[in-house]
Amino acid sequence: MPKRGLITKQPIRHLALSSMRIRPDHSVWDIGTGSGSVAIEAAKQCWQGQVYTLESNNDCYESIEANIAAHATDNVQLLKVKAPEELASLPQPKSVFIGGSRGEMAAILDSCWQRLADDGVIVATAVTIDSVAELHTWSKQRNVKALVQMVSVSQGVPLAHYTRYQAENPIHLFIFDKRLQTELHSENNND
Repeated sequence: MPKRGLITKQPIRHLALSSMRIRPDHSVWDIGTGSGSVAIEAAKQCWQGQVYTLESNNDCYESIEANIAAHATDNVQLLKVKAPEELASLPQPKSVFIGGSRGEMAAILDSCWQRLADDGVIVATAVTIDSVAELHTWSKQRNVKALVQMVSVSQGVPLAHYTRYQAENPIHLFIFDKRLQTELHSENNND
């Protein structure tokens, strides 16, 4: 487990990865990778492609590298930089996951949206009200429609000889699908 629990929990990873529509030959970006959990699962889905994962927290590097090695995902390249640095030099992504922004959410989204393939998807998670506000504001200011979901997961935990539910922190998923934007712009131009 990385320091401060910097891992996207399994149910959220599954929702995010399914929303990203990853194919075997895709190029995927994982920004603010934390432990590398999303990058590793994405790499298994795009086994003929490449995952570029960015992290600026020095405390995370050892666990990310260990996780990449443990899962034999040699198609994951760790970039030890703070996004949006280096994004302009990476191959065009079909899918982007943003798990952390270090206060650069708007700049990261601008870079990702500009570089994203016409049929690509960005999935961003937000665990704080501040991140939710940043994502929502970016969406409104750029006129980019988002599918927004708030996901609450509770896990069964023992209580004497019973089982009770323990709620985890709710997570917001913002899904920006370029195909949807093209359809919306076409509809608006036809009106």
